[in-house]
Amino acid sequence: MSRKLPPGWVPRYHGAWAMVTIPILLGIALGGFVPAHLLLLGTWWVGYFAFYAIGQWLRSARPAGRSTSRQPRRTACERRRSGGSGGRRSGRSRFVRPALTYTAIAAPLGVALLVVAPFLVRWAFAFAPLVVVSAWCYARRKERSFLNDAATVSAATLTLPVAYDLATHDLAALPGSSPDGSVTGWAWIWIVTAVVGWYFLGTIFYVKTNIRERGDWAWFLASLLFHGAGLIGVLVLNAHLRLPLALPWLCGLIAIRAVAVPAWGYHRGWLPPIAIGLGEVAISVALFLVFL
Repeated sequence: MSRKLPPGWVPRYHGAWAMVTIPILLGIALGGFVPAHLLLLGTWWVGYFAFYAIGQWLRSARPAGRSTSRQPRRTACERRRSGGSGGRRSGRSRFVRPALTYTAIAAPLGVALLVVAPFLVRWAFAFAPLVVVSAWCYARRKERSFLNDAATVSAATLTLPVAYDLATHDLAALPGSSPDGSVTGWAWIWIVTAVVGWYFLGTIFYVKTNIRERGDWAWFLASLLFHGAGLIGVLVLNAHLRLPLALPWLCGLIAIRAVAVPAWGYHRGWLPPIAIGLGEVAISVALFLVFL
């Protein structure tokens, strides 16, 4: 019989797999693969696992809440059985080994990457505030808050231009352009990054309106406004330069599903999380293919 890995080794947020994979692979595809991308992929993916374990360690240091009822004093024997002065301390120690293991792997990969491509250090100014925000959220047990989700999504989205930068730093003619060739190089990459970022930020609203905040009209309205604004932006952009033919249609589908799926759930029955997750994986792959 197979044994499950202890807590801290594998992130529980399975919906995040597409988020940490699609942007960086799209950046590699648009910029062109170089061997240093293997170091970037290793640093990013193992680093994500390391930060997850560290986040769980930070989270476990803070009690979930204080009880107002008085509890009877436990005997010394009972305290020993529950982990001494804090089953919390023993629970926290579960995350030390995965945090140290993943960090020990990610750190040399990151150092090697900076040795090969020292210019990438400038991206630390973009990632550092996001890491600090997310760490604060974990320490305050707010890891499921919109603030933490937005910081995580923003960091994942930024791997797209980082991967592109790594591939094109020494090139005179930059690859990547809109279908009509009117926008090329970094200008095109930032447009792609904006669309990808809009989609993944929108998944925060979409997932919450279908799972944790289902039936909450404030979240539903916020999701409607966010997706609607993004769709209008894509249509306006498409009116001024020719985007990939399927992109406006895909963005329309993304906006429609943000309204239709929670509305269906409210009136007919909510979809299970696995169905929500598989749908997002399909859309993520479609978005990747649209920009190739």
